[in-house]
Amino acid sequence: MKKYAIILLSLALILSLALYTTAWIYPAAESPYDKVSQKCADAINNIAHTAFTDNQDNCTVRRWYLNTITHIPTLINNKNEPLQQPALCAFNVRHQARITARTAMPDYQVAALRLRDFFSYGEFDGPTFSQLVGSREAIAARFEKIILSSQRTNKWVDDSCVI
Repeated sequence: MKKYAIILLSLALILSLALYTTAWIYPAAESPYDKVSQKCADAINNIAHTAFTDNQDNCTVRRWYLNTITHIPTLINNKNEPLQQPALCAFNVRHQARITARTAMPDYQVAALRLRDFFSYGEFDGPTFSQLVGSREAIAARFEKIILSSQRTNKWVDDSCVI
């Protein structure tokens, strides 16, 4: 049984690597710059253009990621905006931080994360904003939830890096 699980995992990683390394790119349903403030769009652009040096260890990348997402509240502190704009900003900043952090990770780890995301969300780079919002019922509560969860991370991974 263990042998089959290893084979299945190996095949899944190979498939994920093949999909990751090809030029097969899904068109983005939402642009990170749609309906966000200029301050938020600038932050997303700065994160996207972060350059990591070669051979970054996972804890260094994790610290950068955690530091990046802790600044989300400073981008969405305008109480006069409809709740959708700060939620979209929080989502896009975190999403771009996730994508940028993965550029500094080894390919096999990125492949494993993309595979996990695909099986969890049906997308290789995590959930879409539309998936998080879901149906129109209780939409304001979902926007609040997106904003609040934009800084929540995996405590087990954080603890493994002694952060």
